[in-house]
Amino acid sequence: MKGPYAFGIIFSVFVIFCSSCASHNPKYKFGLKHKKVQAPSQNSILHELYLIGDAGNAPQGQSTPLLKHLKKQFDHASKETTVLWLGDNIYPVGLAPIDDNNYALGIHRINKQLETLENYQGNVYFIPGNHDWYEFGQEGIIRQENHIEAQLRSQKMNSFRQQENYFLPDQGCGDPIFREINENIGLIIADSQWYLKDHQDSSVEHCLVKNRKDFRNKLRRLYSTHQDKIIITAIHHPLHTYGKHGGRNTISDHVFPLRKINKHLWFPLPILGSVLIYGRTKSTYQDANHIENIEYKKFFLNAMKNVRKNIVVSGHEHSIQMIERDDNYFIVSGAGSKREPVGMGKGSLFSAGEMGYVKLSFLAGDLAFAECFVQDIKTKEVSILFQYYMNMKH
Repeated sequence: MKGPYAFGIIFSVFVIFCSSCASHNPKYKFGLKHKKVQAPSQNSILHELYLIGDAGNAPQGQSTPLLKHLKKQFDHASKETTVLWLGDNIYPVGLAPIDDNNYALGIHRINKQLETLENYQGNVYFIPGNHDWYEFGQEGIIRQENHIEAQLRSQKMNSFRQQENYFLPDQGCGDPIFREINENIGLIIADSQWYLKDHQDSSVEHCLVKNRKDFRNKLRRLYSTHQDKIIITAIHHPLHTYGKHGGRNTISDHVFPLRKINKHLWFPLPILGSVLIYGRTKSTYQDANHIENIEYKKFFLNAMKNVRKNIVVSGHEHSIQMIERDDNYFIVSGAGSKREPVGMGKGSLFSAGEMGYVKLSFLAGDLAFAECFVQDIKTKEVSILFQYYMNMKH
């Protein structure tokens, strides 16, 4: 074998080898799988943070086992709690107009998330994802925001706090927002889909940030102003990921690419499959290897480099990932209603390609305690598969 054909086979084998670890099964950094961890006592916890992304896919007329589980957690959560819904709150096209065929399903899907908060006493923030922008753009974002805020203000949970905004950034603008959790911890919320798309329709009068340059300047100021805090950055698109959007796929994806069209097409095309996967990662800005996404990642990592300690939380990938890189933590929790294979990579501590969420407990002494909750595909039971103490010292 010589020439392009031989190269193609070598290329295909190499790509398959590099991505063969992608699966639904839970994976652990060496030495962590069986490591016993004692959870902190409840009275030592200063603040709790729930991270749930991509939760907007409940079947019509139904809730989901994971949302029912979350409601039980929120019913008993303390006032010192924050819930972050990390985008893609309504599949597939955000919240449609009331006369659109997609409206009833969209309202149902967001309401099932809102119902989990009926007896909740802490703070809550929804951020937009790419699916929330699809089809209806800024109008759809504003429509979703107005519905969420009207519903939450009408619930009795509102009597527990003086929170003004439940959906950020406001009104489909690109303005990054800072919210203080306590004197040591701050939250920065930014709309990564707005940034990646550079939504020029947001250059309306009520938006202060009108383009990427404005966005960058605002975000740099926020990081600089609050650099002595632990900063949690909430964005939909992850900065580090080893899931589908990060170019990780299963062996089956490489060998049987036609199954993406029809699951019964078990016709092996290994070279073509690898080429198609490689081409996808370069052709859509939703994937980490696209030039726009690479620029987005570089900008965020550079902007936050002088902060005391960074925790970047995101959705987008339908998996749970805990990653520690460059003295910071990157948490992907986009498995609120969908599941997809995921692998391990540089800095990975844990990953699982099943539905679930992540909970962080902040403690005294510059510590945080992470718990990864994962739903069993057969029993639908939700259990903790990974626990880890995070060092918050700079």
